[in-house]
Amino acid sequence: MMHATELEDLARRAIDGDRDALDRLVRDLPGDVYGLALRMLWNREDAENATQEILVRVVTRLTQFESRRPSLRLCAT
Repeated sequence: MMHATELEDLARRAIDGDRDALDRLVRDLPGDVYGLALRMLWNREDAENATQEILVRVVTRLTQFESRRPSLRLCAT
């Protein structure tokens, strides 16, 4: 599991154009996202679909990242 500060740093670097940071986000997030989705949905196929949708949103909306919050937040809009 990635720490919030490490995740926030990767997000900022990815927004600034660091392709390695974006690659690391895409490689490291799926396990945590899938685990949470599986606990919430209780169905492997649904959890896999949710994970894919969430990762697409993370990448496509990364520039909406809000770093002013005490914890990591990605805007849902």
